[in-house]
Amino acid sequence: MACLFSLAVLQHAAHARVLTEADLERISSIKQLSTDVMTDITMISRRPDLSQTDGECIRSTLRSLTQIAGELQSYEYLITIESQLKDFDDDNSLRGVVRFAVDNALKILETERRRLADLSDQCARSPLSADKARQAKQFIESTQAILRSLQPRL
Repeated sequence: MACLFSLAVLQHAAHARVLTEADLERISSIKQLSTDVMTDITMISRRPDLSQTDGECIRSTLRSLTQIAGELQSYEYLITIESQLKDFDDDNSLRGVVRFAVDNALKILETERRRLADLSDQCARSPLSADKARQAKQFIESTQAILRSLQPRL
């Protein structure tokens, strides 16, 4: 009987998590997407044959991405803190922390998405840099979609 009770409690605890393992995997994929975009844009920015206009636009895109990464770092920690709190029983408090982090991360991402859209427009005459600004904007939109997918459970 105690064994069945323990099993029921363990199953309830597994289902009571604020974020699922799939959610945590999607969040983890943001880091890989970020690395891929930052690496690509950094490599392009170092090309010796880059025009001055392309160089300025690409460096602006890279600065924006670096700023976004810095601003989102603490929210990323708060969003994934659940995976480090194995014995924390207050799901409502945890849900509130994760909701706060997701909501604030989405606000930052929306502001930066608009900024990158403006940058893409400014760099429209330079196809290479406009493409990189669009690539950065797509990364932000993908990140927003992942974070928005968490909101219904928060």
